[in-house]
Amino acid sequence: MKELATAALACIVVAASAGPCGAAPTHPDTARYKGLLFAADIISNAVWICPTGNLRVGFLPPTGQLQDVSYPTQLAIDKSGTVYVANGQIDANGDGSVTEYPRGQTSPSLTLSSGLNSATGVAVDSHGTVYVSNKFSATVSVFPSGATHPAALIAGNLIGPDGLAVDRDDNLYIADSSAKAVYKVLRGATTPHSLHLSGLSRPIGIAIDSKHNLYVSNLDGAASNIAVYAPSASRPSRTMAIPYAPGQAGIGEPMMLSIGPADMLIASAFLSLWPVQGEWFGRSGVVVGFADGQSVPQWSGYGVDAGDAVFQPGR
Repeated sequence: MKELATAALACIVVAASAGPCGAAPTHPDTARYKGLLFAADIISNAVWICPTGNLRVGFLPPTGQLQDVSYPTQLAIDKSGTVYVANGQIDANGDGSVTEYPRGQTSPSLTLSSGLNSATGVAVDSHGTVYVSNKFSATVSVFPSGATHPAALIAGNLIGPDGLAVDRDDNLYIADSSAKAVYKVLRGATTPHSLHLSGLSRPIGIAIDSKHNLYVSNLDGAASNIAVYAPSASRPSRTMAIPYAPGQAGIGEPMMLSIGPADMLIASAFLSLWPVQGEWFGRSGVVVGFADGQSVPQWSGYGVDAGDAVFQPGR
């Protein structure tokens, strides 16, 4: 196992009322915010396992990591707590895979690789159906629960699918940065249809909360943001920026998104330090949590080069 220190997870920057790093203010439903945060660190080629005494104030440094990952790009978690990792590259061909980790296990119980091509996104619905985006073949593979070969292929209209998400009705949403579009696929269908959203610029990550609010991360240098769309809306109701480290100048470029307890938005981002001829360089990372309806992070955890993070509630 790599040294856990290589994750370089700094103390969480918390709201003024929260207290010391990792401290949990008393609250009647604190238990729902206690569990583990899994952070996909692309640079260290690791998925870190970080305790969360109270996700309202962030997470603690890692106590372990998942095994057999390779360029982890997106994570998903099902209702039983199984974690799914989209591995963007497992060999020189970049075919990719998805590895599955039941609750409490750090070695994969199942690996999906059949028919995959640079697996950049993963989502799982309430029936255990696993969706995997194939970036360079412009498709999404559909694996029934427990299957190792796809039963269907979502194709048409896509150019380079990235992040995936499912809503409470098991409809699939696809962020396609190459097409600069977001698509929806009704449960059981195989043809994606554009939502014709305005305000998109290289959409790479996507999440949808229990009220059907849609969140889309736009990875576009200094213009990067997270756009929020009310149900059935085509224009964003607001946008949110990822803040840079306190006291320093730079930009936050959001990657993948996920939804935590009480519709908390968990966003991962790369932080770029300075511009050179229009491009930003010198990267570190951050994972932030936005309380439901808020545009300023409730907490920020600096120092991990995370492309995604998901919360696994405790039992």
